[in-house]
Amino acid sequence: MTDAEIIKALECLKGSETLCACCAYAARQMPQCRQYAARDALDLINRQKAEITRLEDILRCQADGIIELNCQVAQAKSSAVKEFAEKLKKKSQLVAPSVYAVPFRAVAIDDINNFVKERVGDDS
Repeated sequence: MTDAEIIKALECLKGSETLCACCAYAARQMPQCRQYAARDALDLINRQKAEITRLEDILRCQADGIIELNCQVAQAKSSAVKEFAEKLKKKSQLVAPSVYAVPFRAVAIDDINNFVKERVGDDS
Protein backbone atom coordinates (compact mmCIF):
# COMPACT_ATOMS: atom_id res chain seq x y z
CA MET A 1 0.00 0.00 0.00
CA THR A 2 1.08 3.54 -0.61
CA ASP A 3 1.72 5.94 2.25
CA ALA A 4 -1.40 7.90 1.31
CA GLU A 5 -3.51 4.71 1.36
CA ILE A 6 -2.13 3.75 4.76
CA ILE A 7 -2.92 7.20 6.17
CA LYS A 8 -6.44 7.13 4.73
CA ALA A 9 -7.05 3.65 6.13
CA LEU A 10 -5.84 4.76 9.56
CA GLU A 11 -8.23 7.69 9.43
CA CYS A 12 -11.04 5.25 8.69
CA LEU A 13 -9.93 2.86 11.45
CA LYS A 14 -9.77 5.54 14.12
CA GLY A 15 -13.51 6.02 13.76
CA SER A 16 -16.34 3.59 14.31
CA GLU A 17 -16.62 0.20 12.69
CA THR A 18 -19.12 1.56 10.15
CA LEU A 19 -16.34 3.36 8.26
CA CYS A 20 -14.92 0.16 6.80
CA ALA A 21 -16.31 1.04 3.39
CA CYS A 22 -13.72 3.81 2.99
CA CYS A 23 -10.83 1.67 4.25
CA ALA A 24 -8.33 0.29 1.73
CA TYR A 25 -7.88 -2.86 3.85
CA ALA A 26 -11.61 -3.64 3.71
CA ALA A 27 -11.61 -2.99 -0.04
CA ARG A 28 -8.90 -5.63 -0.42
CA GLN A 29 -10.89 -8.00 1.82
CA MET A 30 -8.06 -8.36 4.30
CA PRO A 31 -9.03 -10.14 7.52
CA GLN A 32 -7.58 -8.65 10.71
CA CYS A 33 -7.38 -5.28 8.98
CA ARG A 34 -6.37 -3.49 12.18
CA GLN A 35 -3.26 -5.67 12.54
CA TYR A 36 -2.28 -5.01 8.92
CA ALA A 37 -2.93 -1.31 9.37
CA ALA A 38 -0.80 -1.26 12.53
CA ARG A 39 2.03 -3.11 10.75
CA ASP A 40 1.90 -0.79 7.72
CA ALA A 41 1.65 2.30 9.95
CA LEU A 42 4.75 1.16 11.85
CA ASP A 43 6.58 0.62 8.54
CA LEU A 44 5.52 4.10 7.41
CA ILE A 45 6.74 5.65 10.66
CA ASN A 46 10.08 3.84 10.42
CA ARG A 47 10.58 4.93 6.80
CA GLN A 48 9.82 8.52 7.74
CA LYS A 49 12.19 8.35 10.73
CA ALA A 50 14.94 7.01 8.48
CA GLU A 51 14.31 9.81 5.99
CA ILE A 52 14.41 12.41 8.77
CA THR A 53 17.72 10.98 9.99
CA ARG A 54 19.13 11.01 6.46
CA LEU A 55 18.08 14.65 5.96
CA GLU A 56 19.49 15.64 9.38
CA ASP A 57 22.83 14.07 8.40
CA ILE A 58 22.85 16.07 5.16
CA LEU A 59 21.98 19.24 7.05
CA ARG A 60 24.72 18.60 9.61
CA CYS A 61 27.30 18.09 6.84
CA GLN A 62 26.18 21.28 5.12
CA ALA A 63 26.36 23.20 8.40
CA ASP A 64 29.90 21.89 8.98
CA GLY A 65 30.82 22.99 5.46
CA ILE A 66 29.42 26.47 6.05
CA ILE A 67 31.37 26.80 9.30
CA GLU A 68 34.55 25.75 7.50
CA LEU A 69 33.93 28.25 4.69
CA ASN A 70 33.31 31.03 7.22
CA CYS A 71 36.64 30.23 8.88
CA GLN A 72 38.40 30.33 5.52
CA VAL A 73 36.79 33.69 4.68
CA ALA A 74 37.84 35.12 8.05
CA GLN A 75 41.42 33.91 7.53
CA ALA A 76 41.50 35.36 4.00
CA LYS A 77 40.23 38.72 5.26
CA SER A 78 42.82 38.77 8.03
CA SER A 79 45.60 37.93 5.57
CA ALA A 80 44.44 40.61 3.15
CA VAL A 81 44.39 43.28 5.85
CA LYS A 82 47.85 42.26 7.06
CA GLU A 83 49.22 42.29 3.51
CA PHE A 84 47.66 45.69 2.85
CA ALA A 85 49.12 47.12 6.07
CA GLU A 86 52.58 45.79 5.24
CA LYS A 87 52.50 47.36 1.77
CA LEU A 88 51.46 50.69 3.26
CA LYS A 89 54.29 50.51 5.79
CA LYS A 90 56.81 49.89 3.00
CA LYS A 91 55.49 52.86 1.01
CA SER A 92 55.33 55.22 3.97
CA GLN A 93 57.81 58.07 4.05
CA LEU A 94 59.24 59.94 6.95
CA VAL A 95 57.81 63.43 7.14
CA ALA A 96 59.84 66.12 8.82
CA PRO A 97 58.15 67.87 11.70
CA SER A 98 56.39 71.05 10.88
CA VAL A 99 53.53 71.76 13.20
CA TYR A 100 54.13 68.56 15.11
CA ALA A 101 57.01 68.21 17.53
CA VAL A 102 58.09 64.79 16.26
CA PRO A 103 58.54 63.36 12.79
CA PHE A 104 55.92 60.91 11.54
CA ARG A 105 55.36 58.55 8.62
CA ALA A 106 52.79 59.17 5.85
CA VAL A 107 51.54 57.33 2.77
CA ALA A 108 50.52 59.08 -0.43
CA ILE A 109 46.85 58.82 -1.38
CA ASP A 110 47.84 57.56 -4.84
CA ASP A 111 49.74 54.69 -3.22
CA ILE A 112 46.66 53.73 -1.20
CA ASN A 113 44.46 53.90 -4.32
CA ASN A 114 46.95 51.76 -6.26
CA PHE A 115 47.04 49.14 -3.50
CA VAL A 116 43.25 48.98 -3.43
CA LYS A 117 43.06 48.62 -7.22
CA GLU A 118 45.73 45.92 -7.13
CA ARG A 119 43.91 44.03 -4.38
CA VAL A 120 40.36 44.15 -5.75
CA GLY A 121 41.14 44.41 -9.45
CA ASP A 122 39.30 47.69 -9.89
CA ASP A 123 40.20 49.49 -13.13
CA SER A 124 38.13 52.62 -12.48
